[in-house]
Amino acid sequence: MRLPSIFWILGLCIFIIVLTAINLKPEEDILNEAKDIAEQTFSEPSNIETNHKIDAFSFYLPSYLKVVEEDEHNVILQNEEQTYIVFFNRLESPLSEVNYQAAKTEESVVYHSFEDDSKFGYIRILPNSNDYELQIGVGGVKITTYTTKENIRREVKELMKMARSIVETSENDFDADTD
Repeated sequence: MRLPSIFWILGLCIFIIVLTAINLKPEEDILNEAKDIAEQTFSEPSNIETNHKIDAFSFYLPSYLKVVEEDEHNVILQNEEQTYIVFFNRLESPLSEVNYQAAKTEESVVYHSFEDDSKFGYIRILPNSNDYELQIGVGGVKITTYTTKENIRREVKELMKMARSIVETSENDFDADTD
């Protein structure tokens, strides 16, 4: 009876190793996917619905985040121990490249921009010991957090939706201010 159970355990170990190897994606693939997700989310044709309002502006807030601090230009969000910093300069147009140019650094593993007729956006990813610094921007909005390889794709999508929602709901304010 001992011999078949050893083969069963050995087979199970091999199965787990093969399954794990299949699910492990190289870092480069994950970073390319993150860039593609950012661009796809940036380019989605529909407006992002807002679900949270602070004194200064309204925005889409992912369900896993909570607001811990806010002022006219900044919002600090948190999910357990992870902090997210949202900065909004309403003097910058949706087509502004100021945050993108300021984010440029040699250490970036992803530094990519995209634009359409009404807005300019970007993604920047920096390696940071065991995780990544992720920065997403659209016009005068930039959102920064630290995230893991496992969560980066979700974070990219949600942060781009958040940045877009701020710009899209504030476009009318910007247009009125420039008239």
